[in-house]
Parts: sequence; structure tokens; C-alpha cells
Amino acid sequence: MARERLGVGVAMLSRGEVVITDRLHAHILCVLLEIPHVVVDTGYGKLTRFIRTWTEAAPVLRLAGSWSEGAEVARSLLRH
Repeated sequence: MARERLGVGVAMLSRGEVVITDRLHAHILCVLLEIPHVVVDTGYGKLTRFIRTWTEAAPVLRLAGSWSEGAEVARSLLRH
């Protein structure tokens, strides 16, 4: 069941050119799959703390302070 769910998640994330997410596991999969993505933290700081500790140097990662900023950042990634 876990492999099936992982496959569904990978397929979903791989459909687009850029992902915008507030989910830790989506961020981790995007890093592993080298999918450009924008992370919007939920307000608790969990994602930002994780990123600062483990994945800050990932070239496919951008952080945004809000969903509207995340959309702007994603659009700029699409233009490159």
C-alpha cells in the first residue's frame, strides 16, 4: 500500500513543470525527483526549519511567504 501511495504521489508531482506546496513530503519528493518547486510554510515554521536544516541548498527549491508570492515565484520559474 505504501509503494502504491508513493507512486501516486510521484505521478501527481511529475505532471507539472513547477509545484507549489505546503506539504513536507511533497517538498522531499520534489527534491529527490529534481522537480522545481515553491514551498509555502503553514505558519508553524515546521517546513522552514526542516528546509534550513536539511535541504536549503537544493537548486530546485524556492521559499515563499504566502500563496500569492508562491504563485509569482512559480511563474518566474516557468519563464526560465
